[in-house]
Amino acid sequence: MNHHSQGRKLFKKGRHQQAVQHFQRHLSSNPEDAKGHLDLAAPLYALGDLNGAEQAATEATRLGPQTAEAWATLATIQAARGQKGAPLRSILKATGLEPDNLGYRVRLGTVLIGQGHLGLAAKNFDLILKGDPTNLDAIAGKSAVLEREGESSQAYDLMKTVIFSAPPHAWLGTSWGVVCCRLGHYQEGISVIVTMLSTKMNKTATAMLLGELGALYAAQGEHEAAWAAYTEANLRRLGVWDPQHLEDYVDQVINVFTAEFFDTAPRAKNTSALPILIVGMPRSGTSLVEQILSAHPQVHGAGELSDMRAASLLAAQYLAGKYPQVCNDFEPSTVNRLGEWYLARRGESAPTARFVTDKMPQNFQFLGLAALMLPGVRIVHCVRDPLDTALSCFFQGFQAPLAWSNRLEWLGPYMVQYRRLMAHWEAVLPIPIYNIEYERLVADPEAEIRALLGHCEIPFDPAVLKHHESRRQVVTASYAQANRPIYRSSAGKSAAYAKHLAPIKQLLGD
Repeated sequence: MNHHSQGRKLFKKGRHQQAVQHFQRHLSSNPEDAKGHLDLAAPLYALGDLNGAEQAATEATRLGPQTAEAWATLATIQAARGQKGAPLRSILKATGLEPDNLGYRVRLGTVLIGQGHLGLAAKNFDLILKGDPTNLDAIAGKSAVLEREGESSQAYDLMKTVIFSAPPHAWLGTSWGVVCCRLGHYQEGISVIVTMLSTKMNKTATAMLLGELGALYAAQGEHEAAWAAYTEANLRRLGVWDPQHLEDYVDQVINVFTAEFFDTAPRAKNTSALPILIVGMPRSGTSLVEQILSAHPQVHGAGELSDMRAASLLAAQYLAGKYPQVCNDFEPSTVNRLGEWYLARRGESAPTARFVTDKMPQNFQFLGLAALMLPGVRIVHCVRDPLDTALSCFFQGFQAPLAWSNRLEWLGPYMVQYRRLMAHWEAVLPIPIYNIEYERLVADPEAEIRALLGHCEIPFDPAVLKHHESRRQVVTASYAQANRPIYRSSAGKSAAYAKHLAPIKQLLGD
């Protein structure tokens, strides 16, 4: 048996690391085999190596550009990495090559939902249901769209015709659980998901269902059952994370971006007040703050952008060095070039906006670079009770790029390094950081919103007090919360799970 065949056999048995080794041996002597690269992407994805999986799938599309499966696989990986635009382009390529493939058309719908195109997603699922009214994927997808549009009762009615007789189906079960949670039908949701979980499924499907089971238990106050379900779900999620890697990176950033560094480092000439960076831990209120700001007629909410990270990579490329050390070699031309690149991209997406928000929480890692290339930037740092934040991250079930949130032994060290770096920026950054506290925001919204606008030098407009009436789609995990009027019930939720969060509390100290 050759290495390719052996790799496929091992992958089917769930022996992913060994499958990777055999596929790589096959490709070492057959580098132009598109199928070999495509097959390699699958175990890499299963192992949580999304970067390697994307490289393999991309190579498969280069070598076999007419292979729909390669484009569909690439779309799935790109979506899992949280990319914008690319997943939709890839899955459209797949559906264009095989327009009658229902699997690809369903995947198109999931990508459309993930990119915030709910109307197009609904039309896509309606077309599938027109030809196949009992298609469970399409029913689950249409229900997910309805729920996001605030039509949970319609979603419930659509699913209840099939849910009690349907075979185990992760997406349908999860959509049912979400809708039951929204409507308060907790036991109905729990009974269906428990029944589905009695059948063996793959790790991803099991994690999806367990995560929603945890949400249902939590909603009706069964905290121990909720914790157990969420923990089991996280154990099955993709991705690995090395705490030491982040600590080393933060060391490097702190060593480069000192107060003395900022005394002499060049700044870009353009002092545009267009960009507003919203940073913080995930689940700390970043989506809510962006939704508030974007309700203002002069503000465009661009969502979670990867452009600051891209700017760090461009800096390394321009100067043939490694970030952040390469910043020591900056010339005025470098920071001008980076700043103009970033501002041009904002102008392309929102040419008439006076302000544009960039709500990537992980941008806290690049605030030193932002201060050089965007001297007029406004930085808004969202702060929330650390244990409430930790609980919300642990319960969210983030995808592999945020794998640190799925284990307490990773989550605590991540929060330590995040807080350490933010404290450093507070001490040395030459531009102010505005800290907006979630608890104060929900307690006194108007006063806090006015103060936020004042920091950003945005004139007050009553629309910001009715952000939930905005038609803007939130595509992050906080879509349901950000589209509601401000409420206080999320504050203090960690108290019910205090004993489980004790290791993080001890690590964070006071």
